[in-house]
Order: sequence, then structure tokens, then C-alpha cells
Amino acid sequence: MALSCAVVAVLGAACGSGSGGSSGGGQDAGKGGKDAAKVTFVLPTPDINMSLLDVVLPQALGIYAKNGINVEFRNVLGAAGLQTLVAGKADMTWVSVPGLFPLFADNAPVKSVYETFTKRWMQLQVPDGSGVKSLTDLKGKTIGMSSRRGGQTQIIGYMAEHGLISGRDYKWVTLPSMAPQAIATAFEKGDIDAISLTLTDLAIQNGLDPATKYRDVMPAESASEPDPNVVIVATDDMIEKRPEVVAGMLRSVTEAIIDAQCDPEAALEAMRKYAPAVFANEAVAKAQFKAIIDYSRAPSGDATGYQYGTQSLTAWKKMLSRSLLDPAGSGISKDVDVSKFVANKFVSDANAFDKAQYQGGKCHG
Repeated sequence: MALSCAVVAVLGAACGSGSGGSSGGGQDAGKGGKDAAKVTFVLPTPDINMSLLDVVLPQALGIYAKNGINVEFRNVLGAAGLQTLVAGKADMTWVSVPGLFPLFADNAPVKSVYETFTKRWMQLQVPDGSGVKSLTDLKGKTIGMSSRRGGQTQIIGYMAEHGLISGRDYKWVTLPSMAPQAIATAFEKGDIDAISLTLTDLAIQNGLDPATKYRDVMPAESASEPDPNVVIVATDDMIEKRPEVVAGMLRSVTEAIIDAQCDPEAALEAMRKYAPAVFANEAVAKAQFKAIIDYSRAPSGDATGYQYGTQSLTAWKKMLSRSLLDPAGSGISKDVDVSKFVANKFVSDANAFDKAQYQGGKCHG
């Protein structure tokens, strides 16, 4: 599994070649019997990789099947995945939030129904000894990235809020590789002054090159109320006609992530059996797994009292407002009433199971 694909998966953008097809490695593991509700779930990647853990793990653990759902994963790359839902050819998908704003502006028949991460996903990192201490220090500087769109939109919005417009006050460059050595070399050569990383990128960096230290320069408020990150999206048709299936899907996701937090070794082994190709690089796979589990935890550490999947409408609105400050950079140019497209109505159902069954509810340690 190439490192860049992990990043691309989070951004909901294309990685590699090809335009579709069914996922490999154990795709039938989640069949729930002849009476199971069928759900076609689009993965925006050419194959299964660890970045998809939140939605793939319930399949690997058999939780979708236990909840009476037969999930068929369908790989449709990048923005085409969302269009598959709009065209009525799939039911749900997992996507980075920035890609949704243009669809909302066009009144697409989809809604965001579940936030998968509980902390800010995108990081803006500089070497520990760098003179860059804040976003304003990046004026006239160069930021490295893996993709022009997606998660970088969060950073572009915060930069604009601090008076810096991409292309005018700073520039982006795409790195050929997000491998730790490639990033280190880019800094050493002076090609970049900062790097945009996902939390899984950072976990890989810290795991494979622990001697090289980086620090985040994003403002403190971005951590206290993080932008929406990666969400699960369902079609209006499914929400209206099969709400109990949507609820079952989201409950399965919550169950799986808490299960993995309680017994990570068992969850890791289930993923290994389900998608062995993901473990072609064992160290990378484990680092990604740990990062996603850690950054899907209840902020308080108490899984039993937390409502997984909750989406902050305030955070959505703030992210959109910041993005509109630099439309050329963010790719978002139209204001939209996000309250029409962000639905928390399934959050209660997504948490409607006995969380205490997982090691007595001690799922925070």
C-alpha cells in the first residue's frame, strides 16, 4: 500500500488509476443472511486501505452482518464517488467535508449523517527548530502537500482568516512522496517551509522516523472546536425510505470503533484477515491503525457517555465562512445553508447499544 494512497483516501480524491470495481480482500465477510438489508457503500479509493478503518472495520468484525446489514463496498475514485450517490447508484459513502460544499450548493439529494473523527485531522507541521511559530509567519513561504484539494481546505481557511491568501501570500507545492525521508529531504533542500499532514501521515512519520521532530502551528482554536473532517454521507432516498438501515450502519461503525479501542489487537487481526494487502508494510499499517483509533476516541475518554458521530453545525458554518475568504484557494465559492444538509438525527441510534459490554465500559484506556 503506497503511503500517498492513505492520504488520498482521507481527502476523498483519486489515487492511482482505474475508475471503479468491487473491493478486494474479504468483501463478502459482512453478509448478513438472505433477509439482510443491502447497502451499496462507495469507497473513494482504488482499494481498501487503513484510512478507511472506521467504515471497513465493522465488515471485518462481522458487525454489519450482526446488525442485519449486507454491505457491498464499491470503489469509485475521487469526486465520482459522490456523483454515484447523486445518480442514485449507491446509498452511502465516506468523504472529506470540503468536497461536499459544491454539492450542497447545487442542492444535491445527500446529507452528512456521521462525523468519524473527534479531533482535527489536518496538521500543519514545521521542523522543531523552525522559526515559524504561527500561521502569520508563513507569509512568503512554501507549504508542501499531497493533493491540492480536500483536507488542505481547512488550512487554507485558517490562513485566510489570518490575512494570508494562497498564491498571493504563500504557495503550495505538491510533493512526489509523503514518505518520511521525502519530507525531510524537502525541508533540508529548502523546497518547503511547512508540510500539510493528516494525523495518519504524522503517525507514520513519528513511527518510521522518530528522530525527526515536528510541531503543529495551527491556531489553538482549531483544536478546541475542530472543523468537520471525514463524514459518512447518505442519500436522501435512503434516509427517507430506510432510516432504520442508516441507523444500523452508523451503530455498526460506533460499535466497531469502541470494540477496537477496547481490544486493538483483535481488531488489528480482523483487519489483517479481511484485507491482507493492507499489511504489505506492517509498520505503516500499524501506525495508521493506532492513529485512527486514537483520534476517534471520546474527547473526555469516556466512551459510555459520549455520543459518537455528533456533528457540530457551528463548526461546519465556520469552516464554510473561512473557506469563502479564499475561494480560489479553497475551491469553495458559494455560500450555502449547511443546516439543510447536516443531519444529527441518527446520532442517538448510532449510540443505542450497551457500551459497557466492552470491557466494563473502560474503553478509554
